[in-house]
Amino acid sequence: MTRPIFLVLTGLAIALTVAGGWRAWQNWRLLSEFYEAVERSDDIDEPITPSAHHLRAIRKLHLSWDTRVESGGPVVDASASDGSAEMGDDLAPIIGTRDKLAIAAFNVEVSRACVCIGTWRAARRAPPDGASQ
Repeated sequence: MTRPIFLVLTGLAIALTVAGGWRAWQNWRLLSEFYEAVERSDDIDEPITPSAHHLRAIRKLHLSWDTRVESGGPVVDASASDGSAEMGDDLAPIIGTRDKLAIAAFNVEVSRACVCIGTWRAARRAPPDGASQ
């Protein structure tokens, strides 16, 4: 009687291991495709002009104040940056696809747009050339 139970449990353990390995391989493949796409992009360090899609995604960001950053500063909530733990559910309606690679690439664009907006606002506050502060 114990032998069939042992065989069932062993089969279940093997199935779970194979399923976990398959999921890990899928994630690795997705990350590899994403990093290859980033490497092929020549303009990854260039500023971008934020589009309406970028601004909609930026408005969804969940920010908090972190006192560990210098004397305090805003940070994006890492566990639920766009409202929930599922980034695909949050960004898919904005960009119109549920493709994981497209969502990851769009998330990088949103990060670049945030940097561009911050640079643009800092430039607006800078004094004109020759003026003293």
